[in-house]
Amino acid sequence: MMAVERGDAASAYNVGTCYGRGYGVAEDPDKAFEYYMMAAEAGYANAQFQVGNFYYEGRGNVRHDYAAAVRWLEHAYANRSDREDIRAAAELAVCYQNGLGTARDDVRAFGLLHETEARLDDLWELVDAQVLNALGVAYAFGRGTKKRIAHGIGYFDRAIEYGSEEAARNRARFEKSFFGLGGWRMR
Repeated sequence: MMAVERGDAASAYNVGTCYGRGYGVAEDPDKAFEYYMMAAEAGYANAQFQVGNFYYEGRGNVRHDYAAAVRWLEHAYANRSDREDIRAAAELAVCYQNGLGTARDDVRAFGLLHETEARLDDLWELVDAQVLNALGVAYAFGRGTKKRIAHGIGYFDRAIEYGSEEAARNRARFEKSFFGLGGWRMR
């Protein structure tokens, strides 16, 4: 807290994490958001991601606001270092693909999805399911990339393993073609 009082953004982020997870203090998402916001406004990328995530998920007293989420996630994405995680790219991809808080942009969404594709294990289950479904949509429907239905089906199947009902609905739109020997077509 002394470092926060001196304006240290990393410390504000760390205090936010303590409140967000209940480390040494009572868990308090609203206090966490307050400290994350301090660090985010100072340009700290991890805090910018957390602020964007609060708006994306609607945690604590912070209501869903996808436009604010996109704004903060874009800051986090732009300010990340090469070794930082890809969570901002994952959530931004879902926003761009679905037009949440921004205009739908399949090319931008696929670029972000492609970046996250190799690092899916760095995410957490809820986002894994969303990203896997989004990759399925991109490939199966040819949104932002060349249509590769079988590849998309594979992503839907993986998202379904995480319990994604949306992926199950998307998957149900396809069937194996009778003569295609492994080919797929839309119903």
